[in-house]
Amino acid sequence: FRGLGRFTWVYYYVINTLIFYGAWNWGRRFTGFGAKLRLPQFKYIIMAFPLVVLAVEAYIFQSHKPAEISPNITQKAVLQQQKHHWIGKVDLSDCQAILPLPYYHIGSENIWKEYDFDHYRFVTEMAHQTGLPDMGVNMSRTPIGDMVKSLQLVLEPGETPAILADLPDNRPIVIVSLASLWERTVKDYPHLLDKAHIVYEDGEVKILKLKPDDIRKHAEEFSDAIGREIQNTAMEPIPGTHWLTSAQHPEIHTQSFDDRTDAKFRFQGTGAYSGLLSDTAMLWTGALPKGVYNFTVWLKVNQDMGANHELHVVENAQGDGHEIHHQHEGLRFYIKSIVNGWGLFDVTVESYEGGNMRFFLHKKGIKMPFYADEMVIKPAGITLYRKETGWVARNNFWYRYE
Repeated sequence: FRGLGRFTWVYYYVINTLIFYGAWNWGRRFTGFGAKLRLPQFKYIIMAFPLVVLAVEAYIFQSHKPAEISPNITQKAVLQQQKHHWIGKVDLSDCQAILPLPYYHIGSENIWKEYDFDHYRFVTEMAHQTGLPDMGVNMSRTPIGDMVKSLQLVLEPGETPAILADLPDNRPIVIVSLASLWERTVKDYPHLLDKAHIVYEDGEVKILKLKPDDIRKHAEEFSDAIGREIQNTAMEPIPGTHWLTSAQHPEIHTQSFDDRTDAKFRFQGTGAYSGLLSDTAMLWTGALPKGVYNFTVWLKVNQDMGANHELHVVENAQGDGHEIHHQHEGLRFYIKSIVNGWGLFDVTVESYEGGNMRFFLHKKGIKMPFYADEMVIKPAGITLYRKETGWVARNNFWYRYE
């Protein structure tokens, strides 16, 4: 598209030059339409025609979108007159950055979290008025390392977010959410709202403050809570796996890939799956009883295209083998946690008729390496637990544990 756009500009200037040149020369040489119809004055119409066309186009464009002077929203006096009039009512001078929730991240081409326009405009105005940097992302390119750090902060904390080490001190972070988005914010970011306190709210916006140390503390407390949950829950090991559950005979399928010890990177255990995104990476095949399941897998995301893989789930009838259903998902929309440069992806899938299922990764045309580890397929509603040295896990969400 960009290539065509650049070519179109060249074409635009060249074709206009040729039309003007051709019309001018045709008019200069025009002697009439024949012996019976001379009309020598018509040559002036020929030469004027390109100018008339441009003038008509200019008039149409200008008349359809008249220029109007709008109030300058960069001025505090103008903003105070609008419905978002937090200026002068809350002191943010002790803060160091703005964190928009719901979080938006656009431009890395690995992760895409869309923004609400009114929310984005409000945060941009606040950043301009306060001088505080916006921790959301809306730009052409984002380095992979920065993308991973930014995204890790707003996902469920399996470890202390790495971006906190980049902050200069423990001054509060400003959390901003529109009232219309508050229900979604509470649902998706409880770990950030747990210790935050509201400093301003009206019918349009909520503004909170949160200290980086409180984010660190929440990550530690959360992993401790999972550890106590494991210790206080009566569970039995699931045969053939490392997982524990209190459910009776659940349909659980796992792949640790520990036998693939040649992988350059691994998340847990002794091995991981490695391959190219363009290859078909078969993760699991077999029959699943009819029902809804959670498919989770860890992928190494701190590399180019690391979060950009695609999941295919195909169900075929056990009788004649005809295809019942094919689910195709871009995994970058399902990332739930980031730990040590690896991302957890959680996708809800369904077995419609209890047929034969194939779970595989495949992204056509992208010949780049990827690494996968710790895959779990479990029925929705079933809770799994696991404890390893330095780690606790629940439903394949891994948390550092001391």
